[in-house]
Amino acid sequence: MIETFRRQTFFIKACIQDVLKPGDSAIDATVGTGEDTVFLAECVGSGGCVYGFDIQQGAIDEAKKRAEQQGVLEQITWFCDGHEHMDQHRDIVCNPRIGAVTFNLGYWPDGDPGITTQPQTTLAALEQSAVLLRAGGILTICAYSHLTGQAEKEKIEAWVQNLGRGYDAYSFEVKNHRKAPTAFIILKK
Repeated sequence: MIETFRRQTFFIKACIQDVLKPGDSAIDATVGTGEDTVFLAECVGSGGCVYGFDIQQGAIDEAKKRAEQQGVLEQITWFCDGHEHMDQHRDIVCNPRIGAVTFNLGYWPDGDPGITTQPQTTLAALEQSAVLLRAGGILTICAYSHLTGQAEKEKIEAWVQNLGRGYDAYSFEVKNHRKAPTAFIILKK
């Protein structure tokens, strides 16, 4: 059990697994290496679907290879687009089964570290995600404290604190590790 709490990403996955069911749909708002995208596809099974967003085609290409190796490629629709545009895709807007949206912020580890998620686009995507989620769905965010991520993390914290009563919002971080990421878990009632 304690191993689940050693890394925020493990904790987030455990929370998602508790909510996301076979046949659901999910959104990976920051594809990166595709690890989370594949995880979501495994959770929703062959009857579900996952929408993956990344602004870098190289990340999408790498993630597709991972998805193919894991046998879940057919369940995923890829968008080389910013996550702030998820509400511009009809398939997503008209899907009432979106049970999870996940964000692992920062930069694609295999890409240019100068290309990072930005507070304004992330906040727009979070607003959209909160609306797109079905009742009982989960929105997760892993926000980092590195130089460019700190401002984004602070804005997310303020956004989370201002969510209405239709949501339960939690944060989790390791208090004795400097610059440890924060996991935000938001459940839609």
